[in-house]
Amino acid sequence: IFHSTLGGSARAMALYDEALAIQTAVLGRQSKDVAETLHNMAIVHQTLGEYARAMALYDEALAIQTAVLGR
Repeated sequence: IFHSTLGGSARAMALYDEALAIQTAVLGRQSKDVAETLHNMAIVHQTLGEYARAMALYDEALAIQTAVLGR
């Protein structure tokens, strides 16, 4: 989120994409860390006005958090 607030949204997304790939490879998709990264990616998309993409990422993050942590 830090890069995003400094106007480096493209750089932030590149770093999040890399982090997500590593987390998914090591932890699997159903991980609270993956959910947190997806949530942070959603924030960047929301900041850019890309609301549909942001909602999709928020939904995915919530689904993972619910599966991993319960309700």
